[in-house]
Amino acid sequence: MNTEIHYMYRDGSNYKMHHREVVAGVITHADIAACLEEGENFIPSQVGLLDLQEMLEGGVGDDDHVWHELQEDDFTPTQDAPTAQVTADELIRNFIDSKHNWLVEQAMDLIGLPR
Repeated sequence: MNTEIHYMYRDGSNYKMHHREVVAGVITHADIAACLEEGENFIPSQVGLLDLQEMLEGGVGDDDHVWHELQEDDFTPTQDAPTAQVTADELIRNFIDSKHNWLVEQAMDLIGLPR
């Protein structure tokens, strides 16, 4: 069994980009909920997923930031083949390692946001 994860990026003007990844193995919201900033925010590149800012029309701009959103219903069991470079176990471990220690400035540098 694998897990389909849907997550979203919303810029300061409320433009949204949704993304789907399938990880090998089982992960639930409960596995990582305590690691999310303000209960729903995370930085994908720091846990092994893709940052979505550059996918928005126009690329990275003044309204952009580093945070992406994950909700409780964004995790679905699936038989689909994995698309992510990390497994469910690795993803959980990466979230735990990032808990309360999100590297915001490093993430800003990665996507080209001014500090």
